[in-house]
Amino acid sequence: MTAQDTDRPTDHDSPWKEALEHYFQEFTQLLFPAIHHEVDWSRGYNPMDKELQQITADANTGRRHADKLIQVYARDGSETWVLIHVEVQGEPEEGFAQLIDREARWADLEASDNVFALVVMAQIKAKRIKDGATRKDVKIALVRLLYERGYSREQIVRLFKIIDWMIQLPRELEPGFVQAVYAIQEEKKMPYVNTIERAEREKAHQQGMAQGLEQGLQQGVGQGRQLEARRILQRQLRKRFGDLPHWVSEQLEAADVDQLEAWSDEILFAESLDTLFKH
Repeated sequence: MTAQDTDRPTDHDSPWKEALEHYFQEFTQLLFPAIHHEVDWSRGYNPMDKELQQITADANTGRRHADKLIQVYARDGSETWVLIHVEVQGEPEEGFAQLIDREARWADLEASDNVFALVVMAQIKAKRIKDGATRKDVKIALVRLLYERGYSREQIVRLFKIIDWMIQLPRELEPGFVQAVYAIQEEKKMPYVNTIERAEREKAHQQGMAQGLEQGLQQGVGQGRQLEARRILQRQLRKRFGDLPHWVSEQLEAADVDQLEAWSDEILFAESLDTLFKH
């Protein structure tokens, strides 16, 4: 997604990590059937996030990565680990659309009853469609599919969250999307997704970010004043008393702006460093 697609920050990694953790079996069945066939799914699988952090490090490649390490059991009973490495592009590459058309087979994805097909469809549309109004229409169509495929409430809520993450809209189109979701839920008699709560959460998040930025700016201004006051006092002290002992430097480092300015006022009347700092 390019910057012109939306004024909202894009989160590429989170939806993929969420989808891979909850739908790993469906992921392998859809995209890696040979691996899927070798796993004993009756024994389940176990995400191993802590182990992944210990054995891998972020690569400086200019891309975002969504990695998952999954413990599974093979059909012969042996334990094995599967490392999933997804590189999520921040910018489209030449030929990407043609590759998708040839390999993803959109019609097959639409017809598939595999839950993970919707995740792939959302990612394809998020990558290929730049026009905001078209993105909104596609997003609404995918949400409608959630309610038409007979999924459980839990699955609908989780998949809605993933699609909502992947296909982000300009802010001016959000109200229309919210109303469309309400209409679908009313039509299907399935009020599962609270879009008002979703909007409120986003608003609270944005307000929190703004507050954090303001606090950070204020803190930065305060630190700047403190550094300048310390620098001025150090220069005055050296001119008056020469080289400063270590204990004076420690006092200066620990002092706030008010104390530093008070010492600057008193330096003219101090007979020694000991009397100034009451050492």
